[in-house]
Amino acid sequence: MAKAIGVDVGGTKMLFLLLDHQGKILERKKLATPTDKKPFLKTLVDGINDIKGNEKIEGIGLDFAGFIDSSTGIIQFSPNMPWINGVNINSYLKKSFNEELFFENDANAFALAEYAVGYKRKYKNIIGITLGTGVGSGIICNGFLVKGQGLGAELGHMIIDHSSGKICGCGNIGCFEAHCNGKALFEKAMEKGLKIKSNEELHYYLKRDDIRAIEAVKDVSKHLAVGFVNIINIFDPDAIIVGGGLSEIGLLLDTAKKELSKYKLVRNDTKILRAKLGEDAPAIGAAMLVFENRREQKK
Repeated sequence: MAKAIGVDVGGTKMLFLLLDHQGKILERKKLATPTDKKPFLKTLVDGINDIKGNEKIEGIGLDFAGFIDSSTGIIQFSPNMPWINGVNINSYLKKSFNEELFFENDANAFALAEYAVGYKRKYKNIIGITLGTGVGSGIICNGFLVKGQGLGAELGHMIIDHSSGKICGCGNIGCFEAHCNGKALFEKAMEKGLKIKSNEELHYYLKRDDIRAIEAVKDVSKHLAVGFVNIINIFDPDAIIVGGGLSEIGLLLDTAKKELSKYKLVRNDTKILRAKLGEDAPAIGAAMLVFENRREQKK
């Protein structure tokens, strides 16, 4: 039975998974992400060694938040982990592992996992969207990741409202991410008069039908709908699969779906669906890179 390791590297935690070729999780390990280069790299190697044990594996796939050159394994820009900007992860890991290494952006890995393990039997063309600290995306067209020259699919940075003056972390004004990430929702809740310290507290008020919390979510949903309209009209996907922490707010997606009726769409039957795999999705997708490569070599 073919096995692979998938590693999801985030700003606060690293998730290490050992999977079989069907996407079944055999082992799992989670570690806090160090905030300095040397301890970070050591923790990465130690985590892979621990999850690997004595297992024979086909390869190791890793995903990172931000811009990573998947062909070289060099982190070009990671907004939440600046201590690894410019680091050649591939060269470093080759000192410790003989297995083939694969690298991908976390949102692309998320989309690949949701397609390969979650929705492949129903759909061939999906857009994966992650709503959290940022707004990530991955494009699956006829079963393949679409990335342009390598760094494409950053739908979170399409500009949906330049007139807002809202500056995105990327430096542009009015990005999809700037209007629909966790920070945007938090700020909107504060504008409505909620004295909260986190979006977790916002959930508390939503459960109690607080009108301020409801209005904050609905305002963000309007921008989310604009993003969906652009995605549908540009890509004509079978489905948009939405994951990330904010996807758990039912009102957010439900309102965005209703808002779509206000716009002209190339088709009206595109599904807006919640992700199936939860926080495991990016790491599963990273491992799937190994198996996808293996299948390509057999052709």
